[in-house]
Amino acid sequence: RRLFDRLSSKNLISWTIMVAGYGMHGRGRDAIALFEQMRTSGIMPDAASFSAILYACSHSGLRDEGWRFFDAMCHEHRIEPRLKHYTCMVDLLTNTGNLREAYEFIESMPIEPDSSIWVSLLNGCRIHRDIKLAEEVAERVFELEPENTGYYVLLANIYAEAERWEAVRKLRNKIGGRGLREKSGCSWIEARGRVQVFIAGNRNHPQGERIAEFLDEVARRMQEEGHDPKKRYALMGADDAVNGESLCGHSSKLAVAFGVLNLSEGRPIRVTKNSRVCTHCHEAAKFISKMCSREIILRDSNRFHHFEQGRCSCRGYW
Repeated sequence: RRLFDRLSSKNLISWTIMVAGYGMHGRGRDAIALFEQMRTSGIMPDAASFSAILYACSHSGLRDEGWRFFDAMCHEHRIEPRLKHYTCMVDLLTNTGNLREAYEFIESMPIEPDSSIWVSLLNGCRIHRDIKLAEEVAERVFELEPENTGYYVLLANIYAEAERWEAVRKLRNKIGGRGLREKSGCSWIEARGRVQVFIAGNRNHPQGERIAEFLDEVARRMQEEGHDPKKRYALMGADDAVNGESLCGHSSKLAVAFGVLNLSEGRPIRVTKNSRVCTHCHEAAKFISKMCSREIILRDSNRFHHFEQGRCSCRGYW
């Protein structure tokens, strides 16, 4: 922001990038203030600018503001919404718990929705535990991308959170019968000038035992304080859907644990992940940030998460 403020001449691109940056870090109100400042300065937003502000509203749960910007884009600025704008609106509606409204919004779209839009709604069904709608949406997703096992995993975790283990088993068998393989999650962290890469479930790291001991302690402390992930999540590759050992093998948790063990106190732990962080890893990162009094910054495929003292900057809107 300091660099942005120093620019003698700010064009539409620099304004849009700054708005998008605030959105990625969950600072929706700052994004809106900057967007309005851009407009009062005489620079008119384009399709990319509206994509950035809708994204920011989505990741801060600002439903009314999001609708206001979407309407302004369509009617005031006469910009025809593209697929990315519709995706942002579906994200916004699902993040704020308006699942049926999101479903009706998708059905009313003048362009054909792709899998990313339906997956956004499916993820919302997981967050708000609407199994009936999740099953309906999942069928749409499977039709569009039948080979993407990540979507089957998402539905399996929805079943697991509802403790519908028979449905989890049938879904796992369905994947096995079709010869599909789950894509491995990957996370990395830099320490002492070297990048350390962690793959989900891989315990071959030189510090594997130390990391496992630390995560066992985290799991024990979480259970003592009322967190019990073994009742809520199902990894498709695990022999037992409630296997606690497998739950400790998520790549982002391994990377965070490495950071706690190897980076000096006071330094933020910065982890990057190649996919969206799962709910279990998100909860674990929140707990570790409080347990160890460490700042953890996790960049997943969707946004930045800033964890401090048991709280996350996303406030659940992810």
